[in-house]
Amino acid sequence: REKVPRNRPKRRSIEGAMRTSLCLAALAVLVWAGAREDRYKELGQNQLDRFEKDDSDSARLRHLRKAVVYFKKADDAAGQVRALNLETGIYYKRKSLSLAEKRNAEALKLAPEDRDALKLRDAIRQAKEKDIFEEVDGIVGINRVQARRLATGVPLRDRGLARRR
Repeated sequence: REKVPRNRPKRRSIEGAMRTSLCLAALAVLVWAGAREDRYKELGQNQLDRFEKDDSDSARLRHLRKAVVYFKKADDAAGQVRALNLETGIYYKRKSLSLAEKRNAEALKLAPEDRDALKLRDAIRQAKEKDIFEEVDGIVGINRVQARRLATGVPLRDRGLARRR
């Protein structure tokens, strides 16, 4: 019979130590993931706060896009829907109905029963059904809409340039 040195660890204690270290590592990953989600929520909220302070629509849209990304990383559907609804509202106000419709569809995919998203969807549909010029304030807005229509190849009859008989 051979003698086993006394300082050599037993097999069971090594397996137990490995299990313990794996459990601790898994717990650390869970804590880190939770902290990361909280950090992304905080960053998304910071972008929404910046959105409220800015005056230009382009800067506001930039903050909202960042907020949507942060809320998506944080897996926060409510924050994402709020940012998407705000973005939809800006695009609707600017008469960019195609972009407003895309953002609204994203919001409704996340929260199909959201009241704000449903109201925006109805407003976009109404704006598409009737001529957009009725609600535009100012010649700059009318020129912007006409330029978009020309760029998309809208027929003359829909541009208001059809010949009268």
